[in-house]
Amino acid sequence: MLIVQILKLRIINLLKILRYDLMEIDSLQKELNRIQNENKKREKPIKDRLKMLIYNITNTYPLIEQLNYKFGEFVFTLDPKKRAISDRLKGLLPTSGTVFFPSNIAFANSVSVPM
Repeated sequence: MLIVQILKLRIINLLKILRYDLMEIDSLQKELNRIQNENKKREKPIKDRLKMLIYNITNTYPLIEQLNYKFGEFVFTLDPKKRAISDRLKGLLPTSGTVFFPSNIAFANSVSVPM
């Protein structure tokens, strides 16, 4: 009988801990949703501007998708099929004075685009 009572107390304590953890998870999820909604309002004009600039670049210049381009100090790749707006035109800036250029890079003022 004593073992049954101890097990019941242990189960009751575990249920209390579980209930507390679930309430904390619910509270944190609500807080996270609130913060994400606030950030969406701040992100929208930036994302709209990015979309417009990427759209202008892709419609003005005949760039080949998924090819590394070097223009001045900028090395970038175009991939308009990416879902994330910031990933559609990926800029790769060198981290040191020595820069490795892949074989599929197109340099400014070059006559042909390597395949």
